[in-house]
Amino acid sequence: MAATFTWDIPQVDRQVSSGLITNIHWRLTAVETISGTEYKADCYGSKGVSGDPSSSDFIAYDKVTKENAIAWIKAALDADEDEDSAAAKEASLQSQINKKAAPVAASGVPW
Repeated sequence: MAATFTWDIPQVDRQVSSGLITNIHWRLTAVETISGTEYKADCYGSKGVSGDPSSSDFIAYDKVTKENAIAWIKAALDADEDEDSAAAKEASLQSQINKKAAPVAASGVPW
């Protein structure tokens, strides 16, 4: 089975005069139920993005949807090296969940 991934955008930074979004703050959450137990992992960050307010496909701040921002952050992450791509982040969270579900090390006492 595989985790369900949810991207969220809690905040963006913008230029007030043009409505150009310059930075996107993002959170990625993974959730998976394995043998009746729910496991969760998440990560977050922010990434600068660029745009051109004079472009015909420019979307000003007050018209941007959450879906637009998620698409932009995924594209910005994918433009980086492989370890920073959106897919790599999802794979890392899946690995964290897998380790929680089937740990290879533990600590404690046997009594």
